[in-house]
Amino acid sequence: MNFKFSKRKLNLSECSETAMKVVKRELKRLRKLPSAMPEHALTRNYIELLSELPWSNSTSDRLDLNQAKLDLDEDHYSMDKLKRRVLEYLAVRQLQSNVDK
Repeated sequence: MNFKFSKRKLNLSECSETAMKVVKRELKRLRKLPSAMPEHALTRNYIELLSELPWSNSTSDRLDLNQAKLDLDEDHYSMDKLKRRVLEYLAVRQLQSNVDK
């Protein structure tokens, strides 16, 4: 079975140039892969995922460290090193945004 992607189906009109380059590269790769290979399904799924992302939607950053810590502790058991690293990253982002103001 060969899957065809059309520009209409992919809905990438609002994605960045970088994302468009990735999609084109993956489409080229997909055309070369036999459909029986596991990589074919992975590549097809990746392209479909990229086409479903809301490229034109964005949100403002919420850099509330206390709320982030509560959310991480509530939703992720253990993983203390990872949670600490995420909080460090958010703290740096918060400092950078304060400097830019």
